[in-house]
Amino acid sequence: MVATQVDPPASDDDVDVTPEAPEPVQLTREYVRGVDDQRLEWVDVPEWSKNGERAGTFAKNISSRARDRWERESWETENGKPKLTLDNSRARLVVLGACNADGELIFTVEDAEWLGEKCGKAMDRIYAMVEQLSGTSVAEQKAAAKNSETTPGDSGSGESPSD
Repeated sequence: MVATQVDPPASDDDVDVTPEAPEPVQLTREYVRGVDDQRLEWVDVPEWSKNGERAGTFAKNISSRARDRWERESWETENGKPKLTLDNSRARLVVLGACNADGELIFTVEDAEWLGEKCGKAMDRIYAMVEQLSGTSVAEQKAAAKNSETTPGDSGSGESPSD
């Protein structure tokens, strides 16, 4: 590594001062209701390209309600205890987050079945973006499963966190 000498600024006016963070806003019902919190990102899906065109879709963060549905569908009961199942979870999340430029979903819940048979790499591309935008992850699902296990002193209801 070569050391370089840096001349000090000639005056305080030459110093780049980072502005202070803005004051926090107290959330209110009206404020939250008025916030557009939908995020869209383009995802290239070259595996689904035809005739050399650029194929892809937008992905969006899923709503709280859609996330609850996805998490609820990720649980099954085995021997009376909740068990995390990842069966077709990529397709189920893609259905909830793949959209057009206006944020309208391009697949229906019924499409998850045949989407689960499509190229895994293509599905991974869309799934990863929806997961990133939504804050969902397998690690979070596994943590939820671990937290739902019966511990000494629990009532042992075996219900998942989404019930």
